[in-house]
Amino acid sequence: MSMGRSVMVLLATVGGAAFGQPGEAGKGGPGGAGGGPGRGDSSPWKVTFTTQGEYTTAADFKADGGGSVSVARASAGLAVSGRVGETGLATVTLGWQRSWYDFDSPSVFGASAPWDEINEIDLSFVYRARINEKWSWFGGGGVNSAGEDGADFGDTLTGGGVLGVGYAFSEKFRLTGGLLVRSQLEEEVSFVPIIGVDWKIAEKWRLSTDYRRSIFPRPSVSLIHSVSDSLDVALSVGYETRVFRLDEDGTNPDGVARERRVPVEVIADWKISPNVSLNAMAGVSTWGRYRLDDSTGTRITQSEVEPAGIFGLSVKLEF
Repeated sequence: MSMGRSVMVLLATVGGAAFGQPGEAGKGGPGGAGGGPGRGDSSPWKVTFTTQGEYTTAADFKADGGGSVSVARASAGLAVSGRVGETGLATVTLGWQRSWYDFDSPSVFGASAPWDEINEIDLSFVYRARINEKWSWFGGGGVNSAGEDGADFGDTLTGGGVLGVGYAFSEKFRLTGGLLVRSQLEEEVSFVPIIGVDWKIAEKWRLSTDYRRSIFPRPSVSLIHSVSDSLDVALSVGYETRVFRLDEDGTNPDGVARERRVPVEVIADWKISPNVSLNAMAGVSTWGRYRLDDSTGTRITQSEVEPAGIFGLSVKLEF
């Protein structure tokens, strides 16, 4: 989840999702975080548990040396939200993901796989409050661990904080702006502007940006169609970055791996009951790049990959 560039425009949800108006029950886009306790919810607390599986088909490396890589992922997240006073909402989120990389060897990365199984854990806290009917603000911080099995835990850690404001031009159009500051593995601290929009274009159509997990951004923008009260279908374009520390006793001790891709996905979000949602996704990674660095962050090799299919399924429980 670390960002590989010092400055990048990112997208944040406005109006009931990651950094939206507190006390509003917006959907936040398919697979989004939801708006926390809504105005019609008598309970001051909300607990959300999400579990997800994802598979990316084999993608061929473009650089000399060839080979390919496929990835399977499993993840789970727990978020607890509670009202603070009349206008505030505090959310604590714990997320976990395990990735299994399958390299076709030999490849551009050598005779053996450069890495294998990766664990990622993040813990974050976000507070947001409504100033008046137009303005709101948000702030928070978090810590993330991303590393291969056998990596030194202390060398896998990064952290950061976020601060910003939201403005509702109308009930149909809202904007968010802010700044995310965070450390990175073997790179300088990043200062990342945040720009978000939530726009109800028509009765059943909405354009929304989305932070997929915690404050560590995997930004996307989605065009969402409400087929019915219980079913949303969306076309989503995102940008994903994964950076993780390698095994301290591996072939590249304490090295750093970097993965970036641009997925285009069709998402169906079905609310089976008031407390249970099922989310199915199919798409294509239209662009991707893998990079291998040594323990100081100096590049050893990198290669872009051909497009590959992406398929995922998730279940969300809300209480």
